Amino acid sequence: MKWNQLLDLLKSSLPLGSITTYGELSDHLFGHREGGQSVRSMLQAAVDSDFTNSRFTNRVIYTNGKVADVNGQIYQLEAEGIEIKDNRVDLSKVKLVKF
Repeated sequence: MKWNQLLDLLKSSLPLGSITTYGELSDHLFGHREGGQSVRSMLQAAVDSDFTNSRFTNRVIYTNGKVADVNGQIYQLEAEGIEIKDNRVDLSKVKLVKF
């Protein structure tokens, strides 16, 4: 899968106020949860191509709930109603999209 296909998946599957994790995407794309770095690289390529893509890539966080806080991620997620405490999202309190 190329980054633009991954971006299309995020656009169609992650509405405002929802999140997913690198692990969820890795499992969906590769059949295992160890491909998080590959997913992150594809998402970075999407942002490098057009910074406005970050509004979709910012909805992807680490499997443990930690946010990277790049490209205004924390600000955006909080504006979408997602509570962040100590750079972490409580995954039991959010709409976590699984594929």
